[in-house]
Amino acid sequence: MTPQTVRLAYKTGKTAYRTFKDYRNRKTAEAYDATSEVLNDAANTYHSLRANVRELAGDIGEELNNRRQELVKETSATGKKLSRAARRKAAKLEKRAAKKAGKKKCCRKVGKLGKFALFGTLFAGIAGGIYYWWARSTAEEPGTEPPRVEEHSRDDYVESRLVYTTQTPEDSDEE
Repeated sequence: MTPQTVRLAYKTGKTAYRTFKDYRNRKTAEAYDATSEVLNDAANTYHSLRANVRELAGDIGEELNNRRQELVKETSATGKKLSRAARRKAAKLEKRAAKKAGKKKCCRKVGKLGKFALFGTLFAGIAGGIYYWWARSTAEEPGTEPPRVEEHSRDDYVESRLVYTTQTPEDSDEE
């Protein structure tokens, strides 16, 4: 290969790489612009929907509040006590109106499982305290005198024989 051929190949490769790099940068910019447009459209749609939902919730809350007030006026005008069904309906409407307004009137109720867990924990604590008191009172006090070996020995006990030793046994025959 001559130096002119190598130079031509080098320049062609360099030009091809520069063209590819420009193409890649252009496509990256286009993708970024498209993503940015989609995100802006989504944000605008979200804000418009959020405003519509708030208006709708406000209208529903006002309607429920008006219905509740009408029921209260009807019963107070007649001077009679509310029936059980009317009281439930008024309380239900009041809760809905408070919920729509963002104010929760009553606190969260504890269900059956919560009550069971509470009483179970209390019972376990009381039972543990009683057991601790009982176990402490019935425990044997340690003596001040150590136990004697004779008290713990058995009659059929055979003395153990040493099998391995570090000393060599002396035979009585050699003497």
